[in-house]
Amino acid sequence: MFTTPVRRAASLIRAQYGPHINGKFVEGSGVSIPVLNPATNQPITSVTSASASDVASAISSAQELFNAGTWSRAPVLERSKALTRLARLLEARVGELAEIESLQTGRTIREMKVQLGRLPEWIDYFAALVRTQQGFVAPTQGPLLNYVTRVPLGVVAQITPFNHPLLIAVKKIAPALAAGNSVIVKPSELAPITVLEFAELAIEAGIPPSTLQILPGGPETGQAIVSDPRLRKVDVTAGTTAGRAIGSTVGQNLASYTAELGGKAPIVVFGDADLEAAVNGAAFACFVASGQTCVSGTRLIVEDTIYDAFVERFVDKMKSIEWRMGDPMNPKSTMGPLISTSALARAESAISNLPPHAHILHGGTRLTSPSALDAFPLANGNFFPPTLVANVQPSDTLWTEEVFGPIIALARFRGEAEGIQLANACKYGLGAGVWTRDVGRAVRVGRAIEAGLVWVNAHHRNDPSSPWGGMKESGIGRENGIEAFESYSQSKSTIVCTSTPEEMRTKDDWFSEGDDEKRLYHEKVISHYERPRNVGSLPKNDADVGTGCGDVMKLQIRVDENGIISDVKFKTFGCGSAIASSSYMTERVKGLSLEEAGKIKNTDIAQELSLPPVKLHCSMLAEDAIRSAIRDYRSKRKMAQKSGFMDVTQTSSSASVQA
Repeated sequence: MFTTPVRRAASLIRAQYGPHINGKFVEGSGVSIPVLNPATNQPITSVTSASASDVASAISSAQELFNAGTWSRAPVLERSKALTRLARLLEARVGELAEIESLQTGRTIREMKVQLGRLPEWIDYFAALVRTQQGFVAPTQGPLLNYVTRVPLGVVAQITPFNHPLLIAVKKIAPALAAGNSVIVKPSELAPITVLEFAELAIEAGIPPSTLQILPGGPETGQAIVSDPRLRKVDVTAGTTAGRAIGSTVGQNLASYTAELGGKAPIVVFGDADLEAAVNGAAFACFVASGQTCVSGTRLIVEDTIYDAFVERFVDKMKSIEWRMGDPMNPKSTMGPLISTSALARAESAISNLPPHAHILHGGTRLTSPSALDAFPLANGNFFPPTLVANVQPSDTLWTEEVFGPIIALARFRGEAEGIQLANACKYGLGAGVWTRDVGRAVRVGRAIEAGLVWVNAHHRNDPSSPWGGMKESGIGRENGIEAFESYSQSKSTIVCTSTPEEMRTKDDWFSEGDDEKRLYHEKVISHYERPRNVGSLPKNDADVGTGCGDVMKLQIRVDENGIISDVKFKTFGCGSAIASSSYMTERVKGLSLEEAGKIKNTDIAQELSLPPVKLHCSMLAEDAIRSAIRDYRSKRKMAQKSGFMDVTQTSSSASVQA
C-alpha cells in the first residue's frame, strides 16, 4: 500500500483551523466541522466555522481597511509588487499544498501537482494587468475635460467549491486584490484547508491584514456573508440552485454578481476526428477530477460513422482507468473517489433510476475490492468507477441534470445539424468539446453550440487570460482575463470645466437674472459632404484642391426673442475659399430672421465671391452649416418650451460641417 506521502501530507496540516480574520487565525464562535479524507472517510482535521458575529466582525474590519485606503488607494505598483511576492511564495509551496489538496479532496496527486503548479500564473497575470491599466479621456463636448479611471468596488465576497479548492479561490482572489478590493472568501466546508493556508501566504507577502480574510463554514456562514448589505460584489462557484438563491439575496442589496454554476458539457465527436486522439481527449474531459467539475464532458455525442469503433476503444480506456484507481497519493493512480458519502449516494441513485431504454456499457457499481494497482482498500472510501450509459435520450434525467461524478450519457448522431441539436438540448451552457479535423466544421459547430467555453480537439484547457463562464443556466459573468479584472472595479468619470472664470460667469450662471439663456450650448456634427480621402495625397496648392478637401466649418448663432440672429461666430479650418465663404455668411445672416437666413443659397455665396466651380463645395458647406444651426436651435427651443423648465427668450446654437 502506498502510504508514505499520506503521512507527510497529514503532518503539514494543523490540528485545528478557525477563521482567518484581520491577518491571523482566530478560534471562531461557530460549530466545529470535521474535514474528512474522501479516500478513507477518516478525519484529517477540524475547522471551526465562522458564526454570524464572526462574519460581521470580518466585514467591518474589511470595510475599515478599504476606507483607510491602505490597499484600495495604494499605488498600483505597490499592489503589483505585493501580488508578485505572493506568487513566488505560492510557487515555493506548491508541492506541500498539492499533497494537502489531494488529501482533502481525494483527487490524485498527479492532478493536483499539475493544477497547483500553474496557480502562480493567475497572480502574475493580474499583477501585470493592474500595473499596465490605463484610463482614457472621453470626447466630451464643450469646454470640459472628462477623464475616466477605474476604482475598486469595496468589500467583496467569494464563495468557492470543493472540487478545485485553491484553483478557483486564486482565480477569484487575484483580480479582486489587484483591483484594490477587500476580499472575504468562504471556502467549501468539505475542503477548506489550502485556502486557509493561502491567507497566511498573503500576510507573508506584505498584503495588509483584513485585505484577504477566509471564513470557513457551511450554508449558515455563507448566508451571513452574502446577505450583508456592505458587500459590493459576490462571486460564487456553485450549483445552479444555490446560485439562484445567492443571486436573489445579492440582488436585494444591489451588489454586483458573478456566478459560475452548473454544467452538462457535450463532447461532439465527428466521423473525421482522429480516433485515438478523440478517445483520449474525451476520457480526459469525462473523468478528470472523477467527473466532479462543472465542465466535465458528461454527454458524449458520437457520429454514427465511427460510433462502434469509438465506443469499443473508449470502454477499453475506461477499464484501464478503473484498473489503476488506488491510493490518490500514489503517482500512478488515475482517478480518485467522490468527495463525500452523499456524493457517492447521488451517483448510485442516478444509476438506479435509469430508464429502461438506457443500458450500462461499463461501470455503474461502487468499487469495494482492494485496488488492483496498490491494494488500497477502496471500500473505505467513496470510489465509483468510470461509467458509460448508452441510448440516453434528451428527455432523460441523466441527460439534463448534473450528477457530478464519472457517469457519462452516450448518444449517436447523423450529420452536423443533429449533432448541434443534441449538444444544445440542455438547460446548461458552460463548456463543450468538438472533435474534428475539418477546420470549417470546427468553426461552424463551435459558433452554434450554446456554451461559454468551446474546446476544439481539447478539453479543460484554462489560462488566466481566457474568459471563463457560462450561458443559459450555467451562470452570469466571467472569470479570468480583463473581464474579470474590470468586474472587480467600476469606471469613474471626472469632468473638469476648463473655462476661464470670466467665461463661466458669462455662460454658466444658470439662475442669472435677465433674459439671457446661458446653458444651452450644444455642438451638432453633420457630415453630408464627408468623403473617404487620402490626406497624404492632397495637393498643396489651394487652387488645385477640389471637392472632399477636408474643410471644416464650425459656427455658433445667437437668436433674440424675436427670432432675429443677433450674433454669428464662425471658425473655419481649410482653404481660402472656405474661409471666404464663412466670412461672407457671417456678415450676411447677422440681423436676419431665421426664415430669411435659411433661404440663402450656396450659389449666392459663390456668385458674390466669384468662386470657381471647383470651389463650389466651400459655399455649400457654409449654406449647410447655417441651416444645420437653425434646425438645431429650433429643436432645442421646442424641447425647452415643452418641458416648461425654462423661458427661452434668447439662446444659441452650434453646428459643425466637414467636406
